[in-house]
Amino acid sequence: MKKGFTLIELLVVVLIIGILSAIALPQYQKAVEKSRISEARIMLNSLYKNYQLCVLQNGMDDNSCTYEDETTNLFTQMDIGFPGPITTNCMLDEDVICYNTKDWSFGLDDDHSYIFAERIKSESIPYWLLLQLSSGEITCGNNDESVCESICGGDQCVLN
Repeated sequence: MKKGFTLIELLVVVLIIGILSAIALPQYQKAVEKSRISEARIMLNSLYKNYQLCVLQNGMDDNSCTYEDETTNLFTQMDIGFPGPITTNCMLDEDVICYNTKDWSFGLDDDHSYIFAERIKSESIPYWLLLQLSSGEITCGNNDESVCESICGGDQCVLN
């Protein structure tokens, strides 16, 4: 008598592995995306704290903390080191000076009322996080409710 596995036994094992991976892979991807969101939230909170420090140093009426030109902008005025270059190639608005990381594009809106972080190379529909400079609240937004719904349970939500 030969020892070994039958074809049926091997197919059952492959089927079980397939079912487990079908369940585990979406959960893994969701966990990875939440960690990327945490990275963006940490960066936005750091930008906000440095923005507040800049306003305290320069006075409330001074726009130097949000002034933008080629050499002076939101990112050069703050005491934060960025691992990548500061460019004008933003995802949400190509006319805005921004800072791009591997996963996110950070910038200041035209009205200087919020800092945005837009997800770069998202496997799903692109979404963004907005930090209101007046309140410090971070909200999630996207063109399809499913992304923010999976992140925080609604099409827009406060993340901090």
